[in-house]
Amino acid sequence: MHLISFQLPFIGHSLPEAPPAWRDSPYICAFADSERHLGHIIKTDRWHAYDATHANPASNEFNYLGAFDNLETAKAVLESVAGWAGETKYMRAAGGLGAGSHPAYLT
Repeated sequence: MHLISFQLPFIGHSLPEAPPAWRDSPYICAFADSERHLGHIIKTDRWHAYDATHANPASNEFNYLGAFDNLETAKAVLESVAGWAGETKYMRAAGGLGAGSHPAYLT
């Protein structure tokens, strides 16, 4: 028997190329950066928010954050859970600021 060993390269704490942004349609809104899907909101009778970075307690679905009457409230809750509270709300109001707007991008 031969033992083969290898090690993946260490990437460290790299930041995505750009801060997360919302992609909106009339019934689905997705929140993602250049590397990952952070969450989404689906419109049925209300706006239902899901955190895609954590599983639900049964570990079989996205973590459900709740149902909201207002889309902006649902987005704010999802941004907060994803760790981007405030920054993306400002980006939406300013029409998007691009890379460098989040404090983590300032070096």
